[in-house]
Formats: sequence, structure tokens, C-alpha cells
Amino acid sequence: MHPERISAQFFLYLYKPNALAHTTLTTAAKAAPPDSGYDYHLVGLGSSTGGLQPLMTIISGLPSNFRAAVIVVHHAPEDAPDELAQILQAVTALPVVEVETARRILPGHIYLPAFGKPVRLLDHILTVGERPAGQKPNRTIDSCFRSLAREGGEKSICVILSGSGYDGVEGAKAVESNGGLVIVQDPATAKFPLMPIALIANDDPSYILEPQLISDRIARQVGH
Repeated sequence: MHPERISAQFFLYLYKPNALAHTTLTTAAKAAPPDSGYDYHLVGLGSSTGGLQPLMTIISGLPSNFRAAVIVVHHAPEDAPDELAQILQAVTALPVVEVETARRILPGHIYLPAFGKPVRLLDHILTVGERPAGQKPNRTIDSCFRSLAREGGEKSICVILSGSGYDGVEGAKAVESNGGLVIVQDPATAKFPLMPIALIANDDPSYILEPQLISDRIARQVGH
């Protein structure tokens, strides 16, 4: 059992007692992951309520020579002020780029798709689509993670942070199935732990970590 998972066992016991055994599953029997056409890693950060502070902590800890493209999907109310780019740019030397329609991604950059809209990555082009009117629940994190899994394969990394709901679970499964890395914020450190708990209970995350340890783990995976 990963030592990083111990602090989350209590939450799993409360919310899904039978899920404790699931955290010890291995990947030995999984099929070989597909080859990636990328020479850099793809990182997806998914967050919702209570996720801003963990986002800032992780992004501020990434090195200035970080060789990965980062896509941030953050749930926010439609009437919330759109200041996330400025907030994140204040804590990192990496360029923070807002994406309204489409943009070619590059390593060493952080991309912020328009709030509440699904994204698709294909041949290094990040495209922001339209979410059907009235569609609930919000699945924009799932759409991002699935796209990273298809494009990046072993070079895909997804992270689930504080939030209410279940968005990200299916996308994280796709990342895992394609040989990527799945990291979840330790529910004990999350202001709203439902999203981390849902992922732990329904998937086999590679690591369960406090936010201040996540950026270091990502950087080591990428090669810094």
C-alpha cells in the first residue's frame, strides 16, 4: 500500500467501506498503454469549490523550466469574476494563457479554458467547445482528462482537488487505463472533500497527497 494513502483511509471507511481494498490494486494486469505523439507531458488540474488555494499552492511550486503543458479546469459560478488567470499568474513565472476558442499548446505554459466549457486536445491544439444549455452535472473535468489520456498516454498526468460532485472520476479512469499518472488531494486537507473521496472510492489513484507535495511529485514525473 502506498504510504501516501494512509491518511485517506478514514474517509473511505465513512463513505464507502468496501473501497479500502480497492486502494491496494496493482496495475500489473493492465494492457500496454498507447504510444504518445508528444515529446512533453500533459498535466490536467481539476478543481471546484475550495480548490483555488490548492491550485495556487501547486502552480506556485512548479519549476520555471517545467517541461509540460498544464490545463486547469476550475468549476466556478457563471456570475463569478473571471480573475483566475491574474491570480495564478501572480504565483508563477510560467505564462498563464486564457483560451476562449482554440490555441496550440506548448510545454512550460498554463492554459485556462473558458469556465464551464468542455475542452478537447488534438494534435497539440486545445479547443474549447460549448456546453449544452442546462446540462447538469458539470463534466468539464472529465472531458479534459479523457482528452489528455487519448493524446498523452503515458505522458498524461491528472490531478483532482477540492470540490463538490463527481466530475473527474471517469476521466481519471481513462488516464489510468492509458498508462498515465493519477493524483488526488488528500481529503483531510480539502475544504470540500467530495471530489477527492469520489475518485479514491471509484478508482485506484497513483498518489493521495497534500497540495504542497503534489507539485513536487508532478515535477519529478515530468523529469525536473
